[in-house]
Amino acid sequence: PERRGPHRLERHRASVSGEADARGPLRLSLPRSRAPSREALAEAFAAKRPSWFSFAPAEACADAWSIDALARRFGGEKVRIIVDAPNGSPWAEDASSHVRDATFAEYVSLLRDPGRTQHCYLALEPLARFPGLGPPAELVSMLGDRQADARISVGSANVQIGVHFDYEDNVFVQLSGTKRFTLIAPEYSRVMSASRFNMTQSEIDDASRPDLARFPRYAEATVIEGEIGPGEALVIPRTWWHHFRSQADTISLGFFMGRASLRRDLAPILRAYGVRYAVGVARQFVVHGLLGRPYRDGLYSHPPNGLVLYNDLKQRLGGRSVKTEGSFFEP
Repeated sequence: PERRGPHRLERHRASVSGEADARGPLRLSLPRSRAPSREALAEAFAAKRPSWFSFAPAEACADAWSIDALARRFGGEKVRIIVDAPNGSPWAEDASSHVRDATFAEYVSLLRDPGRTQHCYLALEPLARFPGLGPPAELVSMLGDRQADARISVGSANVQIGVHFDYEDNVFVQLSGTKRFTLIAPEYSRVMSASRFNMTQSEIDDASRPDLARFPRYAEATVIEGEIGPGEALVIPRTWWHHFRSQADTISLGFFMGRASLRRDLAPILRAYGVRYAVGVARQFVVHGLLGRPYRDGLYSHPPNGLVLYNDLKQRLGGRSVKTEGSFFEP
């Protein structure tokens, strides 16, 4: 019988490597629309419904947001970059082995170095680090007065961060270059092979080309796929799994808003993982939250889930949270 995903869109089968299930997961195509109104955007987030829309002509957007133009304007700005990092699911990698401080001009030189053999990435740098640089006017109008943490990413071709979900809603904006994307609803968390390091991360290296011999249950999922280009954006609701692969050198923005609710958003995922995983999160709550013991800062990683929950609880009660250790993605 046909599986019913959370959204009935254009359905098609695609070949996926692996012998466990030659069909692979059920693939859906997300239709593109014009930029939503503020009200429609709020409705999409409230319904936890992803959407894909165009907000500006592709050529005009790519011209206005070229890497060379940014380098001329912000070459002296200090940024944090990732060098020689493995693709896939590098959650076990020590962040300090790959994170470097550099000027933006130095980063662009590394990006364009013909002798470079590894990927490099400026990932989710606060947009405020680039004085006077703001999002396209069309997005400002759409976001309105919503409080958003604006981040910019600049990466080389074929860069990918492992399959994961975020605690916040995100409007992901493509400004230059193209990226392949895969989205998976939180209802499929039970088949996502969560990393033992963090419930927001999957051990699946590439959601579009998974190794089904290692991850056979992933074939039970329904996924949404596409290629996003300049002048386009994705609404990614909180706790939706996602994966991107750069097709060329790219510039992207992320606007992170709101927070996941433990009861509504995270508790169902923990239940899907099972009791043993929930016990591990509880242990993090005690060890890194109550006792304040240090933790390993993994590449592309949030702080431990138990510590995040501890800090959220302390903030709600008006107490002082535990300082995180410079984690790459601060929740």
